[in-house]
Amino acid sequence: MSWLRTRRTISAPLRALWKSELLRTQKGRCWICFGEMIPFGEAPDSATFDHILPRSKGGSDTLGNFLLAHKRCNGRRGNELTEYRPSKVRASALRAIKEHRKQATATQREAT
Repeated sequence: MSWLRTRRTISAPLRALWKSELLRTQKGRCWICFGEMIPFGEAPDSATFDHILPRSKGGSDTLGNFLLAHKRCNGRRGNELTEYRPSKVRASALRAIKEHRKQATATQREAT
């Protein structure tokens, strides 16, 4: 349900820009299961915005708090906190996610 709130609070052009940037930095992979995502659509494998820190636990609607996850993974996770579990298979995806977080934080600092 968090994507519904995101749709209401962030403009469509900005959502599209963020989604394309996250798809690029995450290399088209879900941050929860690391499977490949479909960029758009309603399929269970489609990419949806997921709050890293859920809004119900104090998270915000800022780029630094978003990653993309499969629609099904996002739904299963709900408002639970998901920890990273690095492995050799996931290492490159984790590097991309950490780089994205650094870039988003730097961008937010520049904007303020």
